[in-house]
Amino acid sequence: MKKRASLAIGVDVGATGLKAAVVDASGKIVLHARCATGGDEGATEVLDRIALLVGMLSERTGAARVGVGSCGLVDPRSGIVVASTKTMRGWAGTRLRDEVAARTGFPVAVENDGDAAARGESTFGAGRGAPSMVMLTLGTGVGGAFVMDGRVLTGASNMAGKFGHVRVGTEGRPCACGAVDCLEAYASAWALRRAAGCEADEVFKRARRGDRAMRAHVDAMADALGEAFAVIAHTVNPSRIVIGGGIAASWSRMAVRAKRVFRARAMKVAYAATRIVVAELGADAGMIGASLIAPPLHQTRR
Repeated sequence: MKKRASLAIGVDVGATGLKAAVVDASGKIVLHARCATGGDEGATEVLDRIALLVGMLSERTGAARVGVGSCGLVDPRSGIVVASTKTMRGWAGTRLRDEVAARTGFPVAVENDGDAAARGESTFGAGRGAPSMVMLTLGTGVGGAFVMDGRVLTGASNMAGKFGHVRVGTEGRPCACGAVDCLEAYASAWALRRAAGCEADEVFKRARRGDRAMRAHVDAMADALGEAFAVIAHTVNPSRIVIGGGIAASWSRMAVRAKRVFRARAMKVAYAATRIVVAELGADAGMIGASLIAPPLHQTRR
């Protein structure tokens, strides 16, 4: 099939799920595919699965340029995964851009998955028109990104906006990053599974039915998010905080309590300036955002 420069493939590499989509210039998904990430099988397996999805999508649409948003700390300049939590075995050190380019023959650009989701929401979703925006993606872990005037700010070592690892708790909960009491240790699916012994969907379902133990876990998550909102408001003072990721579907169960903690912990001017909204692109934000960084066709790497 003839290559179509107007289309791009956006890949979202999560700790448990791998998703890819062909996206047009308006942000519309033309075709998508998904599979398990295979992170526990090592980096080579994950890279092979990325290449398989990209190849399938390209064959059917002619899209032949790729943007990848990946979990872990990703350096978009070198294309390397600089650091990763233990949820992805051997992912740290992976030359993600070059490996995907070698397997597909397509031009590839990479960035952190939280940055990709924020890019998508800022351009086509809940962050449209906001002069400054923080995205929090609540999934297996907690991703984050800071967007100012349409630019994703990454910082000196690509850690800007990674609010999943600010300290918000006092219980000494271990985080997958090796520290304790990070937001991710309270407000992620991984944290809920560890604390409650069941999956996040089950925790919220049982909490709705009146299970006090499960309600306590949901409340702990809401409290942690409220604390994080105050940290965010006092450090980067965004006009909007966008809540995305799989757990965003249950945001209404936490919103009142989280905002109450936010109001109690933040200065009035910081609290009043920040709107908290749910992401509009849902699980597609990372793929759409990743497609936006896909290089032009003539930039294929050898």
